[in-house]
Amino acid sequence: MEEQTMGKTAVPDYPRGLTFEQVWAGIHELRESQRESFKETERLIKKSAEETRASLEASAKAAEAARAKAEKAAEVARAKAEAARAKVEKAAEIARVKAEKAAEVARAKAEKASEARYKKFDEALGKFGNTIGLLIEEMVEPNMLKQFAALGFHFSRISRHNKYEDEKQVILEVDLFLEDGDKVVAVEVKSKTSADDVRKHIRRMDKLRSIASSKGDNRKYLGAIGGMIFNRGVKELALKCGFYVIEPSGDTFNVIAPEGPREW
Repeated sequence: MEEQTMGKTAVPDYPRGLTFEQVWAGIHELRESQRESFKETERLIKKSAEETRASLEASAKAAEAARAKAEKAAEVARAKAEAARAKVEKAAEIARVKAEKAAEVARAKAEKASEARYKKFDEALGKFGNTIGLLIEEMVEPNMLKQFAALGFHFSRISRHNKYEDEKQVILEVDLFLEDGDKVVAVEVKSKTSADDVRKHIRRMDKLRSIASSKGDNRKYLGAIGGMIFNRGVKELALKCGFYVIEPSGDTFNVIAPEGPREW
C-alpha cells in the first residue's frame, strides 16, 4: 500500500475499491479486538490479585495458627512449671513441718532430761550446801566478832539459826544473830552471794522488825550479809542497801561497813 504525504500527516493509502462500510467495519473489528484484549488483560490482573490475596490470607491464617499453637505450648509449659513449683513448695513445707516437729520433740526431751538432771543436782547441792553453810559460819564467826568490835560493837550474845514460826510453819530463819545492848545484827551467810540474796535479806529484815515490834522489842536491827564469793556488783549493792558486808581476806574474813548503815 502506497502512502501519500499531506503536510506532516501520513495518510494510509487504502486499497482502491473498498467502500466506506468496509473500512468502518474494519475499524470496528479492530476496536472490538482491542476491547477483548483489554478485558482479558483486566481478567488476568484481577485473577492474579485474587490469587495474591488468597495466598496472603492463607499465609496470615497459617501465621495465626502457628502463633496460637505457640501460645498454647507456652501455656502448657507454664502450667507444668507452676505445678512443679507448687509440688516443690509443698514438699518443702512438709519437710519444714516435720523438721520443726522433730526439733520440738527433741527439745522437749532435752528439757525433760535437763530438768531431771537439775533436780538431782539441786537435791545433792542442797545436802552439800547445808554442810558448806555450817562450815562457812564456823569460819566467819571468830574473826567477825573482832571486826565488829573494831566498829564499836560488843556482842553479849551470839546465836545461830534463829527460827521464827507461826502456828503451822517456819516463817523466818536467821543464820547468825548478834546482840549488843540496844542493837541487833542479823547475819545472812552464803557460799556464793547474789543480788537476789541481798533482796531476800531486805525482806527478811522487814519481817524480823515486824516480829520484834509485835513482841515489844524496840531495839535497833541492822543487817549483814557474808559469803565466800560475791557475784559482780553484789557487794556494792549490799553496801548501798545499808548492809555490813563480810568477805574473805586471805585466811580470814573482813567486815566492811556501809557509809550509812540501815536500821530497822
